[in-house]
Amino acid sequence: MRDQDDQLHIYELYGVSTPRVIKATMELRNRIGHGTKITSEQIEKAQDFIDTSGLDYSETALGYIKQLEGVIEEMRLSDYDRESDYNMVSMPIVQIKGQAGMFGNDLASALSYRILVFLEKFRRLDDAVLDIVGVYCQAIKLSYNLKLYNIDTKGGKEIVSELDGVLERYRQKFADNIQG
Repeated sequence: MRDQDDQLHIYELYGVSTPRVIKATMELRNRIGHGTKITSEQIEKAQDFIDTSGLDYSETALGYIKQLEGVIEEMRLSDYDRESDYNMVSMPIVQIKGQAGMFGNDLASALSYRILVFLEKFRRLDDAVLDIVGVYCQAIKLSYNLKLYNIDTKGGKEIVSELDGVLERYRQKFADNIQG
């Protein structure tokens, strides 16, 4: 039991996720065969690859940004239902927040968190809010293009500061519209 506790401490200390066994879906089991067993060594090898490979998440994140920019452009060109279209705007941001955090991009995760809190508090999608979401898109693209992944770097702090400034100016202007 002690070795297992030490291993968990090492995982927590170095920010490495704990390997876990997940039962495959029936479709996947049919594809690989019912009798196939995945050994703990294979699981450890896969986990080690995930933790050390340095996978580049930027293409996926920038794909979400492109999707979000398309939604914003479409909303600007047509009448839109501010409440039902809220999810169309927030879902790509939620995906970026979660996946950026999982892949070690604290800056993109922090920017996404800030914009999600903002959207949730105001719960409205007027042109000014769409402009702010556009600023968020530019900030995410800039962070990936400059390969800024840490919020504690000079560039990371500047990007966060700029987004915070934009959000604060909107809050001051429309403080009476805050939901909570």
